[in-house]
Amino acid sequence: MSRKGWTASRGLAIAVSALLVMSGEARAGTYATNSCVSSKLIAAAKTCQQVFGAWGTWEKDQTSATRDAAITTAGQALATAWTQAESGANSKGADCTETTVTGAAMQADITSAASSIVDSINTGGVADNACRQKLIAAAATACQKLLKAEGKLVTGLKKDPGGAKRDALQSKTLAAFTSTWTKDNCTVSTTSQDVASQLSALDSTAVAHTIVSPTVSDAWTMITPPAQVKYNGKTLAPMCTDGSQYVYFAKKGSGNDVNKLLVYYYGGGACWDYETCSFGAETATTGPDDSPASPKSPHTGFADPNNPANPFATWSQVAVPYCTGDVHWGNATATY
Repeated sequence: MSRKGWTASRGLAIAVSALLVMSGEARAGTYATNSCVSSKLIAAAKTCQQVFGAWGTWEKDQTSATRDAAITTAGQALATAWTQAESGANSKGADCTETTVTGAAMQADITSAASSIVDSINTGGVADNACRQKLIAAAATACQKLLKAEGKLVTGLKKDPGGAKRDALQSKTLAAFTSTWTKDNCTVSTTSQDVASQLSALDSTAVAHTIVSPTVSDAWTMITPPAQVKYNGKTLAPMCTDGSQYVYFAKKGSGNDVNKLLVYYYGGGACWDYETCSFGAETATTGPDDSPASPKSPHTGFADPNNPANPFATWSQVAVPYCTGDVHWGNATATY
């Protein structure tokens, strides 16, 4: 009998390409997916500043072609940064692609928000172009600092687990933005509070599109990992004891709980030699999507999303089936 075990936590290195924070190698320091997402947010911060900068220049010369070319160049730089961040995570065994929207989608978010904010500044009022340039420049600085603070938080969760430092920095940023707006004393129809709200909304969108796996389904989905997975310098084959394909399940949460994660490791027996393994101690199997092993099958307790007393009903979840007899801990091949 050939016994092939695969550590469930290593399965999560693939599973949580769909969910932030858990991906990457199990080691001290920042997870690879967190580093990737942080790089993407910081790149988005730079792009936001550049897009607003292009609009500021347009206020001066009213040359749309120059503005559009600058925005396109900013988008290309963002796409390059996106790819580099994903490649860096992939080299460490983490998939950062599904964790976020594409670079093009992020650019669209930023471009749309910036255009809307500039429109609100330019609509009505009697401010001259130079004054509006100052307001747009202030918005550029605020957007850059808001998103950069988010990026730093993702890699600094240990030092700022509740996000208090991030919140303080963002509050300071918006206060400085309001102060600049008031100091310039430009007469426009919109208010600093209106624009600050738009900037905060852009920040929230960028975060939601990089840390809550927007492409992941909110229904239980069976995921089949690659045939080979690189982990800690080794190449592993995710499979069950009987040699069948290993699978796991994931679904995205909803509402305010979308970025809360519940990881459930299935129970089962253990085996470590011929006598114990020959009795099928690894009683639970992954099975196909419609098998009893699937979270889609009837469950109770925290696995019951329809129970109003279930505090985890709206959390993002990863279900890790058990079919290796190694207590979710092994990586060995033995012939009996």
